[in-house]
Amino acid sequence: SMLEHRLVRMPPDSELIVIDSGVARKLAASKYNERRAECEEASRKLGVQALRDVTDPSSVEDLPSPMRERARHVVQENLRVLEAADGVSAERFGELMNASHFSLRDDYEVSIPELDELCAHLRAAPGVLGARLTGAGFGGACVALCRAGQAQEAAAAALAAYNKHGRQGRILIPVPTEQKGQQ
Repeated sequence: SMLEHRLVRMPPDSELIVIDSGVARKLAASKYNERRAECEEASRKLGVQALRDVTDPSSVEDLPSPMRERARHVVQENLRVLEAADGVSAERFGELMNASHFSLRDDYEVSIPELDELCAHLRAAPGVLGARLTGAGFGGACVALCRAGQAQEAAAAALAAYNKHGRQGRILIPVPTEQKGQQ
């Protein structure tokens, strides 16, 4: 069913970084509804109840644009999630996160330059294995997978590079050292 879930272990020896871009989500609701309608129409054209039911990923390539790109993202994202949930190395998990971000940017078109920039700074930070936007896009946060023990340093490096040009990002996870005692 649509509401199935299962707990998935994070890759061993890894931890997460979450940084808020400082950009409020704009257009997210209306663009989300637009993407949903495009995906529903793609499902109808492909003869499936939902894109999760597509068994041949190449079948989406026959759809007209932008429906093709939206469907490609959803079908490929589902495959990435299933692969990650089966338990992969931290390195592979990071690769899947990067592929997810590029698909969200290029095919689903919900990223913005600030999220792309923040993800690039995260990927360049020490110990980071992959980064992607999280949530509905059009602002909000990025999440990255990092080698255990390097998240504080990596998050600080990425944030400093991102905020260098007047941006207002902030680290959400890990909790910055100076704030740990105040919670």
